[in-house]
Amino acid sequence: MLKWLLMICLSWSLAIHGQPKHHLSICSVLKNDSVSWVTEWIEYHRLIGVDHFYLYLTTNNAAIKSVLTPYLRKGIVSLIPWIVKSEESEDTMKQACFALGIETTAYEHAIYVKTPQETEWMVCLGLQEYLLPIVGDSVLTILQKYQNAPGIVFSSDCFDASRNRFFSHHQLVIENTGMIELPHKWDSPTSKLIFKPSLCEGFMWPPYQCVFKQGLQPVQVSRSEIRLNFYKPRDRHFEFKNRALVDNRAISRQELSEILSLGYEVEDQEKSIQRFVPRLREVMTPGVPFWSSGNY
Repeated sequence: MLKWLLMICLSWSLAIHGQPKHHLSICSVLKNDSVSWVTEWIEYHRLIGVDHFYLYLTTNNAAIKSVLTPYLRKGIVSLIPWIVKSEESEDTMKQACFALGIETTAYEHAIYVKTPQETEWMVCLGLQEYLLPIVGDSVLTILQKYQNAPGIVFSSDCFDASRNRFFSHHQLVIENTGMIELPHKWDSPTSKLIFKPSLCEGFMWPPYQCVFKQGLQPVQVSRSEIRLNFYKPRDRHFEFKNRALVDNRAISRQELSEILSLGYEVEDQEKSIQRFVPRLREVMTPGVPFWSSGNY
């Protein structure tokens, strides 16, 4: 009964304050290496229905600010300075400290201060993470189906993005098709959540889990509807793995996980995200390729 009352109160609040101006927003924390990824990442997610980005900037990096200027002028991006003093540099800070001291606090600032009346749905992503709608070309179509839920949970796949560094700097990130084992859960959890910030009280960690008001629970969504692609950063040390000559469409998820856990790379034969490549290339700024920063 309390859960239904909470949903009714939310409906009344929307009636009083009006509908949120954004349907689906992304919240992300930008670090020093973000300039290499940000343009493609923003443009891709705009193609699939994301209409706003809350970006928390942990550095005074002028290159990142320059890349984001057109989006700031159009109101597509909200840029929030989020510089936290630490004895360690951002590059040497342990992932656990960064997550607890910077990322979690940024996400909670977003749900308490920035987003409750501004966006209906939100997802917290790193710049290596790409939402992938399987049913249709828009995440919004999927969210309409779960309008009465506080959030939806879906699974992740991991891809080796380092191969572009050797073969071609002119490939898009999403053109990488080599599936590898998911890295440490702090880098990329095995599941991801899109949620309503108006119903979120905070986050548990690790990995990031949303705590909903009145004990509401998100809905688990099938991989046949939506999933997340995580691309291992190319500016980190990489090594070429042995490729397993198997068709990932013909084996179970358990069998695939076992093969990847042995250190093999499996070519993704499904290639669901590849259908967005032509449109993404069309909208990328001519003459300013995303790989031009020199970080590759």
